[in-house]
Amino acid sequence: MDKYSFFKFFNRDLRHLQNYQIDHIFLKKINYRNRILDQDSFNLRYPFLNLEFYKSNYLDLSDLNKYELMYHYHFNGRMEKRICNISEFKKRFPDYDKEINNIDFKMAKVMVGNKVDFEDKTKLYIYLKLKLPNIFNIKKVKNDIVKFKHNKFVGKKNNKDISVIKTNLNEFINDKLLQSNVKMLDYRIIHEGSIHKSICHIHLTNNFNYNKSKINTLKKKFSIIFTHSNIKNVIDKDSTYLKVDSKGGKYCGLLVCLNYLKKKK
Repeated sequence: MDKYSFFKFFNRDLRHLQNYQIDHIFLKKINYRNRILDQDSFNLRYPFLNLEFYKSNYLDLSDLNKYELMYHYHFNGRMEKRICNISEFKKRFPDYDKEINNIDFKMAKVMVGNKVDFEDKTKLYIYLKLKLPNIFNIKKVKNDIVKFKHNKFVGKKNNKDISVIKTNLNEFINDKLLQSNVKMLDYRIIHEGSIHKSICHIHLTNNFNYNKSKINTLKKKFSIIFTHSNIKNVIDKDSTYLKVDSKGGKYCGLLVCLNYLKKKK
């Protein structure tokens, strides 16, 4: 990109100027010190900007070229306080090594899919911090749930699809998990049953072994919320059925169940 193209690219309100007029501006740089006139003025203003780091750690920048990245950082990135070098990253997140080990990678892969390389821990960390910050709380939430399991949760240990949610824990868990705007929380209400104080969540899969007597036993103490992504039939008309718009297994089903309860209050 020549100097005139660069000038017009960064100063789009002046792109109508002729080259001789731009040369006149170059001669009087001091009067335009608030503008980016050329690559030298950009480099002097942002000597700390690592374009490769900046591009590789933000998925929405992956298709931008060098000049588009420079433009984006000047007009958007710095305002959004985006991280542009490894030193800033370490300063912003001093607990990186500890926090990255607290991620539930299985759940993260369900929610993120192939959008980010899980082998690149720095890129993964930044992406999750920006898009799914509460995923760093998952392990703590699970540990807190275990503390309540004797008097708050009921279910067969060998049935991993069944978890019981106590309503008085609902607000706590939602604060941890549902502050992010995650598309996987989208769902449709297929059938709505009555909701009582104690809730049992069951995520239906193709291999789910339906046992009518067990379901009837659960119904004596709990309102049952079924979540599923591809089950067509309602197997119990007294219960609530939520269709998960994105496949994510029991993790996504649990998040949808919590989101539904939050909206029901």
